[in-house]
Amino acid sequence: MNILGFDLNKKKAVIIASAAILATAGAGAAFALGGGSEQSVETSAASAVAVVKDEQIPVNTEPVDDKSVEIEGLLSFRKAGIEEYDMDFVAPETKLETKKKESVKPDTPNSFTVKLPADTSTILKPEKGAASYPGSRSIAGEYYTVYDEISGGNVTLNGHELICRIVNSEIGDSWGEEAIKAQAVAAYSYVRFNDECGYVPSVGLKAGYSAKLERCVTEVEGECVYYNGAIIDAVYSASSAGASAPSEKIWGAAHPYLKAVESAYDYKDPNYGVVKTFSKDSLKSIIEKNTGLKLSDDPRNWFEIESVFSGKYIDKMKLDGKQYISVGGTQRRVTGALMRSHILGVSNLKSTAFEISYDNGVFTFKTFGWGHGVGMSQWGACYYAKAGYTYDQILRHYYTGTTVGVSTVNNHAVERAQMTQEQLDQQAEEAKQKQEAETTETAETVTQTTEPETQEQETAAPAAETEQPAAETEQPAETTAPQEEPAAEETTASETEPKQTEQPEEYYEEEPVVDEVPPEEYDTQEYTAEQC
Repeated sequence: MNILGFDLNKKKAVIIASAAILATAGAGAAFALGGGSEQSVETSAASAVAVVKDEQIPVNTEPVDDKSVEIEGLLSFRKAGIEEYDMDFVAPETKLETKKKESVKPDTPNSFTVKLPADTSTILKPEKGAASYPGSRSIAGEYYTVYDEISGGNVTLNGHELICRIVNSEIGDSWGEEAIKAQAVAAYSYVRFNDECGYVPSVGLKAGYSAKLERCVTEVEGECVYYNGAIIDAVYSASSAGASAPSEKIWGAAHPYLKAVESAYDYKDPNYGVVKTFSKDSLKSIIEKNTGLKLSDDPRNWFEIESVFSGKYIDKMKLDGKQYISVGGTQRRVTGALMRSHILGVSNLKSTAFEISYDNGVFTFKTFGWGHGVGMSQWGACYYAKAGYTYDQILRHYYTGTTVGVSTVNNHAVERAQMTQEQLDQQAEEAKQKQEAETTETAETVTQTTEPETQEQETAAPAAETEQPAAETEQPAETTAPQEEPAAEETTASETEPKQTEQPEEYYEEEPVVDEVPPEEYDTQEYTAEQC
């Protein structure tokens, strides 16, 4: 059976649909970069949502469980909340400053930088192309069931209200109108893709949106992003690392419209260049606890980066000479994504684009961007809009080879308006079971068919790599045993970048084992994208 241009019998291709936002990350976790700048508009919901405000996770304290989990290879991510940003940073036009070159110190046993190999991957630079406005249509008669990461339950809303709340949660209304419109079209495309695949997508919903935001949504309402005539899985994240990540490098499933493309303004995200530090002993403890390895005494042997992609993203790595490690009883290939999801956690590594250095007993991880980095960068979209791009030019830039057009009515979603709450709940449960079954089957298929690299190591090479995470918002599965995240210190890379404020919470595998933390200490805000 073929749905939306993808063969659902090929589980690998379908998985990214649910993966797109489902899971986390608190994915995203609830990265609600929202906030209305204009008068708030009271809106009615088809279903009441009891929003639970969780206490923030304090920085540099006890181990934190991001509630990011992998369901057989699906990786979930959390998103940051708007409270983490100094939005004044976005107001002025920022000019690139010429920075003095720092003197490079020679590596010594007590001070060194982990070397990065040359990037041989291809990064596309799409042409801007002509702007177009295909029109719009009302989607108020279509009803969709989603999993709301903020309230922690399923919610059924009409299409118009749903997209307004998603956009309000994702980026709010403080950015330019073209960026808001791009987010609205991407969100509706993402919801339609999942709905037509029979899944319940995981998103963040925030009521109380402004008149400006609703006007932007209305102007592009009903529009979707298409590839070869099929609605795409329009995933997005807060920001990438100067270029987006291809889907196959993050989730294992290649999509022709989710390639590595230039994202010129990512450096303007306040989270670009955030630093986390760990003492040698604490880092050794967390790695050993989450991998079963026994690290050597020489920290120079702990990390070796074998390949990178999209400029700064870490691909394959070695941990103390090992290419494979045991995760939940399964041998897994060591990659940058695995470091973020299973070993250090998404609260410590904001993305898989990072640099590692060591100085006198302290390891420093410097990350670039926030989230999985696949598809549209929200901060990138914000500044492309400032540079004169229209919403459709922004979308066609990030989703290669696509077009933007008005969708046909989703009759299945229209029929949902006549269902009782009991019928809606049953439909959502069936969708969840379907997704879990296909996810498990896909992971097993990948394990049976993928051949690992030959390597010399103490443990036998695994049957295959299973690096296929769920999109930055999938319902997290239960973690295995409690784990410990090392105490870490967070600073920004430059004094010119805004300091992060309180940290609530975004959106791809099983989170490392963490000591149990009371629910009230979590911030569930963080989904598949973050705000510009």
